[in-house]
Amino acid sequence: MCRLTTILLIGCCVGALPAIAEPDIVDPMRPPNTKNIVSSPAAGHKREWVVSQILVSQRRRLAVVNGRMVGVGDLVNGARVNAIYGNAVKLDINGESVLIAPVARDIKRQLK
Repeated sequence: MCRLTTILLIGCCVGALPAIAEPDIVDPMRPPNTKNIVSSPAAGHKREWVVSQILVSQRRRLAVVNGRMVGVGDLVNGARVNAIYGNAVKLDINGESVLIAPVARDIKRQLK
């Protein structure tokens, strides 16, 4: 009985080592260069610009920022749209480039 308990204890410790040794879990499906994307008000930036939708196709790149449809080069509340990616909009705000991700939408609704 003691030997079985020892084997189980060793097995649990060895099984937990990879979880302890791995400091950062990397999402293989996450696009590159997404570390600086602002996605929530708690991220430290004032939310003067809110991206609600992004459309990227072969012929055009559009985004809805602060309720207005914009393209690359347009101005929104004093910020110029530098680029529109599939997961964020790059704005030039007073000489500083900021990536802003679309706001998360809660699609759940209560059934009546």
